[in-house]
Amino acid sequence: MAHQWSVQDDIVALYLCLYGEGDIGTLESSGEARGMGRGSMRMRVQNFQSLIDGSGLDHAAKQSVEVYRRHKNTPREELRRLALE
Repeated sequence: MAHQWSVQDDIVALYLCLYGEGDIGTLESSGEARGMGRGSMRMRVQNFQSLIDGSGLDHAAKQSVEVYRRHKNTPREELRRLALE
């Protein structure tokens, strides 16, 4: 069964896109902790990169677009807290 992306999953992917790995875990560990396949988190991060500057994977999900719009200017520490909830 395919993973059903939650808003929380997208917040984690956005944080990883904006601030990289290490602070809240790696792409792989974050994805595995959320029950998704190995490349799923990496692809979602690339969707966010496309929203930011057009360089990632296009065709972001509506939910991802909304998460980006809502949180693109959220201060790092607040976004980190949300990602770790």
